[in-house]
Amino acid sequence: MKKLTMPKEVYFEEYDLHVRPYLTLEEVVSIGELVVQADNPVEQEMTIAMNTLVCCTELTADDFQMPEVEDAEDEAKDVDVDVLDIGEIMLSGMWEEIKREIINITMVYDYVKYFESPQIAIAKFLNKTLPDMLDKYVDKLPKDGEWEEVIEKLPKSLNEVLELAKEDGNADIIRGALKMGEE
Repeated sequence: MKKLTMPKEVYFEEYDLHVRPYLTLEEVVSIGELVVQADNPVEQEMTIAMNTLVCCTELTADDFQMPEVEDAEDEAKDVDVDVLDIGEIMLSGMWEEIKREIINITMVYDYVKYFESPQIAIAKFLNKTLPDMLDKYVDKLPKDGEWEEVIEKLPKSLNEVLELAKEDGNADIIRGALKMGEE
């Protein structure tokens, strides 16, 4: 078998930035997990951009933090020109240029698409949310010795419903439905 070689680093002279043109599989998963936590598509794209730049360049997360300014007069002298604004990176076209060079960036988008798909949402609901909800209601169900009392009250409750329905003129419909249920 021929020796496999990884794509070579790309240098962006305009930005003085070296870019590894791929994400490792671990990085894809890590970025994907952060993206699915974002609240909207804009935050998702910013998360992909920032984290991809951190993974594939010499930039660090600290390079993206906004400088802290304690008072308006100190604003000009406290601004660190080396701190990058992710919004500017995206709007300037820098992110689009770099993104085109990351050969497997689509894996991050596919990861997010998978976890946001209706099938996965339904599976999460059925596996996590529904059992949690049912546990809350099961605790409120009558215990073994309490069922007789519930059953004794049931005919009285049904008669009250029928009386109310009779006043509304819907008693015949309800009686018919009850008879169908008995058959």
